Amino acid sequence: MKKITLLLSFIACVGFTQAQNLLVEDFNYAVGQELIPNGWLLTGSAATPNILVTASSITYAGYPGSGIGNEVTIGNTGQDVNKTFTPQTSGNVYASFIANITAATATGDYFLNLGAETIATAYFGRVFAKKAADSEKIAFGIQYTSGGTPAPTPTYSDFIYDLNTTYLIVLKYVIDGANSNSSIIINPGMVITEPTTGWLTNNSGTSAKPANIGSIALRQGSASTAAALKLDGIRVVKSWGDLFVSAGVSTAELNLKLFAANGKINFEAAEGELVEAYNAVGQKVLSATAISGNNSLTVNAKGVVFVKVGNRTGKVIL
Repeated sequence: MKKITLLLSFIACVGFTQAQNLLVEDFNYAVGQELIPNGWLLTGSAATPNILVTASSITYAGYPGSGIGNEVTIGNTGQDVNKTFTPQTSGNVYASFIANITAATATGDYFLNLGAETIATAYFGRVFAKKAADSEKIAFGIQYTSGGTPAPTPTYSDFIYDLNTTYLIVLKYVIDGANSNSSIIINPGMVITEPTTGWLTNNSGTSAKPANIGSIALRQGSASTAAALKLDGIRVVKSWGDLFVSAGVSTAELNLKLFAANGKINFEAAEGELVEAYNAVGQKVLSATAISGNNSLTVNAKGVVFVKVGNRTGKVIL
């Protein structure tokens, strides 16, 4: 197989079509600032302590929302806030983020949820964390909503996760039909095709279905039940395929077939086609001219890599 070694070219811009983001929140605000002056709204009545922006300390390799701006620290009691996006009345809503649980209780409580554009008291797609009673291991959980007798309970993972470790979490809310539900998946593969396994799904609760899904909320519960954590890199989209796309690449253009092996990206191209590679934050890191037939590209990059050959675009993870 013939080989091309791409030349390094650090250019901090991307020429692709924008992905279909409903909301991107990288907490790119000054350390110590509150969220309310930065486009977030108060959920419920005022309480303290406030959720503050803290210096970036958590990352997740290959995730487009990792290492940009700062982060927030969420405590186990205090202010709750929400941020709105274009309300959705059909289809699915996906919200991804990275979270690092620093403390948790054996009771467990939710720290993030979705709601209507005008958020009221019915919170949907509640993401929980709790600690095992007999160890320091934690579990993540999902609950559709509240209401009903007996009281609805979350669907939890096994206690296989660790405190002070950063995890990628994707929350999925199904809007269509009478049987709406919520699901989460922990540390999924950052691929274009939505996983068919690994989801935790819950449809419990009888609270009236909201007119739309148009907000995401951060919650500080009560000291006896809630977790404390660091959180960053919120992405809200309508399609799984848009979650892990660099801010400048459309999944509609992902029509270049690639495969990766031994640190190289392999594909077919025509003689003279322009080949460009971009990292997960949209920097063009490599550039070359293709030869006819099979090409094997040596790429000095890790995580998500986008490759554009002519007008075709593909994505692999190295």
